[in-house]
Amino acid sequence: TPLVINGRTIGLVTTEMSFASINADILRSTLKNMIIIAVILVLVFITILMVINGRFIKRIARLENAMSYYSRKKDSSIALDVEREFGDTDEVGALGRQFSAMILEINDYMENLTKTTLELEDTQQHAAEIMELTNKDALTGVRNRNAYDKEVQKIEWEISSGYKDFGVVVVDLNYLKRINETYGHEKGNMAIQKLCHLVCLTFAHSPVFRIGGDEFAVILRNDDFFSVDTLMESFNSTISRVADSEDLEYWEKTIAAAGFALFDPAIDRTYEDVFRRADEAMYERKKKMKVIG
Repeated sequence: TPLVINGRTIGLVTTEMSFASINADILRSTLKNMIIIAVILVLVFITILMVINGRFIKRIARLENAMSYYSRKKDSSIALDVEREFGDTDEVGALGRQFSAMILEINDYMENLTKTTLELEDTQQHAAEIMELTNKDALTGVRNRNAYDKEVQKIEWEISSGYKDFGVVVVDLNYLKRINETYGHEKGNMAIQKLCHLVCLTFAHSPVFRIGGDEFAVILRNDDFFSVDTLMESFNSTISRVADSEDLEYWEKTIAAAGFALFDPAIDRTYEDVFRRADEAMYERKKKMKVIG
């Protein structure tokens, strides 16, 4: 700066400064501000983390625990707890409400499914009972003609597929007409039931059908097929012994004739071929027993 005295410039006024000292002050001030800003940022970050943790993370963890509990226990009451705890309008609250609604929907679906399953089981059981009644002979309890016709269809299919291990036994009760006319139909029914019991007892491993008023058919299967000779001998022996018994009433003697035939692919083409041979064998047995009616 010029120094002027009485209008005359007589010199210059100057100052001397230390830039190193100024730079050091600036550096210290800058570092101080940076530290303060860093501390503020750290505090802000920690605060944000605490808010996030309390507001979202912990709540999400509780929601996850609720989901895990429902997955294990299938207890739909957890839905109400979730709805109460996560009733806020934020994202976690919306997620909790959706989870609660999902549980209730699943619970309703499972209840409806269980109800439908029980109704279906009842329907199937009822249908099975009806089917059993339609295939069951009311008097004897064995399968009736309707069931017999279905079994014949099945065997015809098996024959076409190469199956050959089966046979047929035809059993006919003798003197049923005489019993009915002399002693009444009730005694005739008793004779039919007693014969049916003997047939079922003898051919225990094969299905028995009542195919007529006094006629039964046995489809030989399993062990009965391989031991039919022994079984027929036992049956005829029992019939002979009962017929000769003096301790039984006439309708209790179950006098019956039986004949059998085994499927022979050399001569048989259908089930009816086997049945016809068995029926002929039964009538031959009647002749030997000297049965007229």
